[in-house]
Amino acid sequence: MKKFNTTGVCIPEKHYMADVSKKIREIEKMVEAGKYFIISKPHQTGKTTILYLLRKSLEKMNYIVINITFEDFDQSIFSSTSDFCREFILTIRDRLKFNGDTELVNLLEKEVDNIDDFLNLSYLITNLIEKSEKRVVLIIDDVDKGYINQLFFDFLEMLQAKFNLAQAERVKTFHSIILAGMHNINDIMINDSSNEIIYNSIWNIASEFNIDFELEIKEIASMLREYSAERNIELNADEFVEKLYYYTSGHPFLVSKLVEVIDDEIIQDNENRWQEKYLDQAVELILNRKLLHFDILIKNMGKVSELEEMCEKIVIDGRIINYAIVNSVIKQGKTYGLFRKQNGIIKIHNKIYKKRIHNYLANRNKW
Repeated sequence: MKKFNTTGVCIPEKHYMADVSKKIREIEKMVEAGKYFIISKPHQTGKTTILYLLRKSLEKMNYIVINITFEDFDQSIFSSTSDFCREFILTIRDRLKFNGDTELVNLLEKEVDNIDDFLNLSYLITNLIEKSEKRVVLIIDDVDKGYINQLFFDFLEMLQAKFNLAQAERVKTFHSIILAGMHNINDIMINDSSNEIIYNSIWNIASEFNIDFELEIKEIASMLREYSAERNIELNADEFVEKLYYYTSGHPFLVSKLVEVIDDEIIQDNENRWQEKYLDQAVELILNRKLLHFDILIKNMGKVSELEEMCEKIVIDGRIINYAIVNSVIKQGKTYGLFRKQNGIIKIHNKIYKKRIHNYLANRNKW
C-alpha cells in the first residue's frame, strides 16, 4: 500500500504523489534541445524527485543519463585536480555499470589512471560520447558543495569550452548538462586575485530555467484523488486542495507533510472520511513541532542580518516592500524560499512560513 512521503525521493510505485508530469515534459523539451541549464531551488521543494522522474523518463526516450551528486564527494576531492578527475570518472563508471553499459565502463576503467588534469578529462569525455550509441545527459546535483572551490570553476570552464566547440561541430560532448542545487552559480560571489569580491559568471552558456516547482491546484488534486480511491476514503478533493493551497502556496514539502499528518496521526483507523477540520489540526500540529525543515528555514533567515530585518519588517511591522530581484537581500530571501512575488511586492512564501517566522521573531528575545 502506498504512503505519503516527506523524506527523500518520492517514487510513484511507493508513494502518493502530485502529478508533476507537466513539469517533467517542460524540462524534457530543454534537454531534447541540447540546453545546458541550472535548476536552483530552495530546500525540500521537490528537486530530487523531479530529477529522479526526469532520469526515468529520459532513459525511456533512449538517453543515457549520468546522474551524480556532489553530496557523495568528500570535500578533500576538491583540493586536487587529479583526485577530482579520478572520482568523477569512477562515479560515472559506477552509474554506467549499473545500467549495463559494458563498453563504456571498460573505456573508463582502462583510462582512469591516465587522467590527472582537465585537458585529458576533456579528451576522455569526447571519446566516451563518440563510443556511445545514445545521447548522453549529465546531471550534477548538490552543486553548492563545489561553489567554494576554484577547482570546480575550472571543471566548469572545461565543460563550457567543450559546449562551445560542439556548437561549432568541432567536438562531441554531453548532449545536455543540468546543474542542480540551492544557489545559481552565476549569483555566487568569489574573490579574484586582488581579493576583491566579484560575481562569478563562468556558466554563461546556461539557458534560462523558469519552470516552477511549486504545486498547482490540479497537481495536488491528482494525489488526493488517488489516495481517496485506493484507501476508500471519502473526501472533498476540490475543497481540501483549495485549503491546502491557501496554507502552503503549493510548497511541495508542506503539502505532503500536512496530508501525511492527517493520514498518520489524525484520522482514526475505523474512519473512512476526512473532515474539514483535520487540515486545520494538521497545520497546528506542524507549527508546534520541531521540524528540521523549519529549523533550516530560520537558520537561513538568520545567515544575513539584513534578511532577518526585512522579514521582521514584513511579518511583525506589516511593512509593504516592493519586489526588486536586483536587491541582494531580496534575492537571498528568494533563494532560501522565504519570499515570493505578488502584485509587485514581497510576500512571505506561504501562511505557514509566515506564522512560524512570526513566532520565532516575536519570542526570540524572551529567553
